[in-house]
Amino acid sequence: MGISLESLNKSKFEEIRGNNTYDVVISNLNKIKNNKINCAIYATITSINKDDIEELLCYAKQNSFDIHFNELSVSGRAVFNKKILSLKDKENNNLEKISHYIGKHYNEKLKIAPEECWANVESLQVAANGDFYFCTEIKQKTPFLKIGNLKTFPFKRWLNEQKDLNFEMMHDCPYSVYYSQTVTFVKNTTNKCCFVHSTTNKLKTLNDIKKYLGKFLIECEEHCINCKYPDCMGYIWLLKQEKDQLLKNGIDVLNINNQINFINFLNNNQEINDVIKCKYPKCLYRSEDGKCSIQKIKPLACKLYPISLAMVGATLCWTLNLDCAYSQYLIKSGNIKVFIYNFYKFINLIDKIIYYDIIKICKEVENVTKNPDGPNKFIILKEA
Repeated sequence: MGISLESLNKSKFEEIRGNNTYDVVISNLNKIKNNKINCAIYATITSINKDDIEELLCYAKQNSFDIHFNELSVSGRAVFNKKILSLKDKENNNLEKISHYIGKHYNEKLKIAPEECWANVESLQVAANGDFYFCTEIKQKTPFLKIGNLKTFPFKRWLNEQKDLNFEMMHDCPYSVYYSQTVTFVKNTTNKCCFVHSTTNKLKTLNDIKKYLGKFLIECEEHCINCKYPDCMGYIWLLKQEKDQLLKNGIDVLNINNQINFINFLNNNQEINDVIKCKYPKCLYRSEDGKCSIQKIKPLACKLYPISLAMVGATLCWTLNLDCAYSQYLIKSGNIKVFIYNFYKFINLIDKIIYYDIIKICKEVENVTKNPDGPNKFIILKEA
């Protein structure tokens, strides 16, 4: 458990945290201590409390709390109070202060942690509304990249599937971490989080998305040559602009309930009731050697594969199909971690209007389709 306590001076604390908050926090800390609950104090060092570091360390020691200091991150309320809260360059000697005081009061020394990405499944950042993230930087800077919401997301299944997931191969963490047995200090650096992607190269059109996928999933095609798995031949859903484009090019489109469009999967005199009983209706535009005859106008559903959207319980999730030969290669080779990172990067770049169009169509598709042999094998990537 972590409790924010920026100062033991009531007026300073409430200047940072708001009126009528100090007494509540101190009361709760006393209850935690009396009930012997493990707890750490969290303190953001600002211009207001820069001289309170030693007092906070002594309080933590007296009450057997660990203590975690960090420097100001300009997000949330700090965006509007940056000038008031930020330390001047000549005042920013936090590392020296903390090192001196823990030597004086704890007889401990700070060590520096390895410089690697700390995003993993061992510790997750949870927001008040239940959204959760790999780390606090992602939560603050790219909230769209939430993994899911604890109220709706199949958390236990995801955690079991991703129990070894980490991004330690990335080295762009914007923080340096110093630690001793009881004290942690997180210092800002000039690095930019690898999950905080530039918004100048947004994928604003469907064509942009398809081109990006062509590069992102470029290795997938070589695994398709000898693959016998038929799922990527089945029911291919279409966005509205794809339907219009395909019709202009003489490709048959099948409409269901005046709502959802698919590439037509019916042969000449076939009835739809006969075909929907088939788990893998053959795509009429895929040749025997696995090549696509409409490659230049290939639908997004095909371009995405083996990434897909599927209902897990009542929640629509982005998934990775495990029967695909490329997915199997990713797992066996250990490249799955890099793939998942690149997947998150891709999701964050999609224009939100197109993104929610995709989600809307896929929810409608899921409402009218059911695999006769049960769901495919997949791992969950994130909540849609």
